[in-house]
Amino acid sequence: AGEMERKIVKEVIKRAKNPVKGRVIPPDILEKYRTKLEKIEPQIAQILQEEYEERMLNKAENQANRAEKLLKGELDEKRPWFQSKKQRKEEQHRLSLKQTNGENKNVTKKGAKKPKAKKDRSKETPEDRIQNEINKVALLQAKLAKKKQKQKKISTVREESFQINS
Repeated sequence: AGEMERKIVKEVIKRAKNPVKGRVIPPDILEKYRTKLEKIEPQIAQILQEEYEERMLNKAENQANRAEKLLKGELDEKRPWFQSKKQRKEEQHRLSLKQTNGENKNVTKKGAKKPKAKKDRSKETPEDRIQNEINKVALLQAKLAKKKQKQKKISTVREESFQINS
């Protein structure tokens, strides 16, 4: 960084979470890459222009398709990917591991919990117990699959994890 950027560099170093390394790059290498960049700059500008035109074309196609569906009366409900509160509660209830047979025995209409009745394991057949375990596993797998689809948090990457090949 030159003298003009010294203040910015100091600020970056002060706020950096990981240690900042100072390196000196020879001017001939800088000039080499600067000329490479200047050579490909028109190509980059052309690609960016093509991408912009493609986005605008897609936007126009989407608007035309919407207008066509609107005229035909086929327009879907707004935002079908959102769930209402009722739908969310139903899904949570369905995916709940506590409820193996799909009904909540411990909650009354007012929401107050009844005391839990002890299960009589002697009345259950081995097939019933196996089926209950299979249901639990299926519910757990569905829950884990949904959790896996959630987007992960973005984190920083340490420099040591990369090997730079020049």
